[in-house]
Amino acid sequence: SDGLPTTVAEAAHTAKGVAANSAARKLERTLVALEEAAEECRMSDVKTLFQEVQQETDRVISFMEAWDSGKRSQ
Repeated sequence: SDGLPTTVAEAAHTAKGVAANSAARKLERTLVALEEAAEECRMSDVKTLFQEVQQETDRVISFMEAWDSGKRSQ
């Protein structure tokens, strides 16, 4: 293993697949950028993109929770 950049790239790659399967396209695009930044050891970009991933993940979770709540009340 090559340390933190490799770990981040591998995690981003795995999460990218989950986002793609969930049709979370913006999250998927951000994870692609995060994976590339980590592979290229652009750690300042990694930090910024990680924050974007966190924000987008929160948005996706909120959407899914709202959808699930609406579905249950039908």
